[in-house]
Amino acid sequence: MRQAINDLNIVAVEEGTVIDDEIVQDFDLSFLDLGKSSNMSKTCAFTGVVIRGNNLLVALPKHYVSIEKFDKLTIKEKLCDIKLILKTIMEYEINPNFSSFRKENDLSTKFSFKAYYDVFNYYHQYGLFYKESSIFKTNASGKISWKKTLNKANKIISNGNLVFAPFFIKKTAHDENFVTRCMIFVINYTEELFADIIDLPDNSRLLKRGVETVLRDNSGYVIVALSQIRSRTFKDIDKKLIDDLISFFQGLNSNVESVKDIKHYHYNDIWEKGVEKYLNRHFSGIINTTFNFMDKGLVGPFKKITLSQYDKANPRNIMQPDHYYYDSSDDTQYIFDSKYYRFLNSINYKQVVYHMLMINRAAHTYDALIMPTEEITYTEKHLDLLENYIISPSYPITILLLHLNTNDVLNDFIS
Repeated sequence: MRQAINDLNIVAVEEGTVIDDEIVQDFDLSFLDLGKSSNMSKTCAFTGVVIRGNNLLVALPKHYVSIEKFDKLTIKEKLCDIKLILKTIMEYEINPNFSSFRKENDLSTKFSFKAYYDVFNYYHQYGLFYKESSIFKTNASGKISWKKTLNKANKIISNGNLVFAPFFIKKTAHDENFVTRCMIFVINYTEELFADIIDLPDNSRLLKRGVETVLRDNSGYVIVALSQIRSRTFKDIDKKLIDDLISFFQGLNSNVESVKDIKHYHYNDIWEKGVEKYLNRHFSGIINTTFNFMDKGLVGPFKKITLSQYDKANPRNIMQPDHYYYDSSDDTQYIFDSKYYRFLNSINYKQVVYHMLMINRAAHTYDALIMPTEEITYTEKHLDLLENYIISPSYPITILLLHLNTNDVLNDFIS
């Protein structure tokens, strides 16, 4: 993608909002990229980027920033926002801590970012892949190879003693091979394509090696050659490297244009995990029905829990509040659920059921829904049930609605 930044034409939409047919056509969006609104208008169904030449479509997360405000930003400022959004996607998709939560159809991209990061991690830890070979030198310092010296050195009788000259010194040479070239290609080609929109690890020591376009243009041959090399490779760490290289080049067999697409169809899962991390790092309690946050949280840790065997008629039914914490010090429970919504226009009955079925687990219960907002974080009441509708005055039902600043959550998620 390396090009003059000011030449980029950045078009922005917000996930879940109506998208123009012209944008759908210009960026070749598929039916998977589109949803339907209540009036059957086409809506954007993903968060991420689509690149066609100098045109870049960014689908912003819900309530990240208004399109009107985003359009007024400079190109550099827009790219900063894009980098943040894509970094959250990479964090969720590559971090092993989230492997049990990911779904196969979360991410649509022909580009194997996981393979790239694994190759780069190998480079960071071990350096470039080299084929080791032994060479023997004379008149050098180092460990003498007696076997080579006995076989190759001149034998001289001096003062009645057998003398060998010269001594052969064994040295280890590191020779570049095809695997080395492929490593350099993977790292530099990814930089060339995505450095403007993704914060990638530093590859400055390899930049002068450039990009061997012959490897890109003959990716099928590269895959075959790497597979042959793998069959002759014995170290597990090196086999893993070659597997990652093969996976990377397999992605290059696709349409050149679509290789640059990065679309996430379940950003609600990223929001949920981002909220969980934010709560665990910053939540300090609820005072007068208002959430309080600090640099270092005081209440937690929160985690998703599973409740079962509460329904005699349907014993297999389960409930899974997204963020739950029980504080035994004051017999207080917190039942929070993430909602990746643009609007919440009616009562969330599932949260009411959570409250009613779990209220006996603690003397005090705080219940809340957590939605994204581009505004400063604030709290309001989602439900405050009248006394004549509750079972006992001792157990009031109040559900809060926390509007949590999206930018704060995303930045915290990647930190």
